[in-house]
Amino acid sequence: MATQLNVKKPQKRFDFLDASKGLGIMLVVLGHLVYLYSPLDLSIYSFHMPFFFLVSGACTKVEGISFKDYFIKKFKRLFLAYVYIFIVGTIVTYATPILENPESVKDLIHGFFYRAGVVYVGVTWFLQCLFFVSLFLYPFYKYVIKKMPVAVSFVISALLVVSPIFLQRYEVQYPFRLNVAFAMLPIFTIGCVFRERVFELDSASIPKRLFTAVLCFATVAIVAPYNDLVGVSENFYGKDYLLYFICAIAGSALVLVLGTFVKKSYVLKYIGKNSMVIFSFHGIFLMIYYYVLKQIYHEELLGQKNLSNSQVAVGFVTVLAASVMVSLAYNGIKMLFGKLFSKKQKGV
Repeated sequence: MATQLNVKKPQKRFDFLDASKGLGIMLVVLGHLVYLYSPLDLSIYSFHMPFFFLVSGACTKVEGISFKDYFIKKFKRLFLAYVYIFIVGTIVTYATPILENPESVKDLIHGFFYRAGVVYVGVTWFLQCLFFVSLFLYPFYKYVIKKMPVAVSFVISALLVVSPIFLQRYEVQYPFRLNVAFAMLPIFTIGCVFRERVFELDSASIPKRLFTAVLCFATVAIVAPYNDLVGVSENFYGKDYLLYFICAIAGSALVLVLGTFVKKSYVLKYIGKNSMVIFSFHGIFLMIYYYVLKQIYHEELLGQKNLSNSQVAVGFVTVLAASVMVSLAYNGIKMLFGKLFSKKQKGV
């Protein structure tokens, strides 16, 4: 593209982004509990994962960095995290009697490449996709958005936006969910290209933010029920991809705007800062909660999500609290090892 895009990386953390991610991960947990195909379920699933891809895109810098350095940075931060969580998840899954284990080593290896949900600790498909969509962004941004004429860039971008319509027609297993990563590239790119607009949300006037929130909420509430249940991890975007895309953008904008109103909440900011850990580990607590309910009520609840409102509320608080406790332990261990390492460095 002939025009230059000023894409500067922010030099500080934005409180409203952390609060927004806190709201986003709470919606993820809630979406895994509420009744399947209810209006609330359809609405949450229409945007809760695209939101995280959009925010990740807004926090990604491709200017002024070589592809080698960019690759190494993303590999260490995302792919190695996927490997680590998969290993931990495998150990915990085999050590927890109530969880269904992979039948063989072959199934486990297959799960590493093709089925990130094979273990309950580690809903790791997001890490896979985020790593590869970050790699896809680099050449697309550098050589299409930045260097090609506006008209050509627009046509290519439009084709990219509608490409998931064709990808979801073919039931082909791609390693590391590469098809999902490619389908998320438009959302991720929107976050990157409009990152300054995202960061400016916090400084917008209250009436503008309120109007935007109401408009986005109304859009999702009206449009989402007309689409089918979206399953981003399975590369399924409902009956109408256009409806999905509208809800994905409107819902993401809604969470971001709401984050500007609750940015002083320490709890939400902490949850947002640790959203990746909570996302990765909340699955096991969901399974345990379903198991306990099954023992109490002698009903098959796993996978059916036919819980009452009170059961959803208790499960939401319990699963979220347990996941936060894991993040506290994770941060404590990381801090402890950091201090031990720094002491060794001083002693050398």
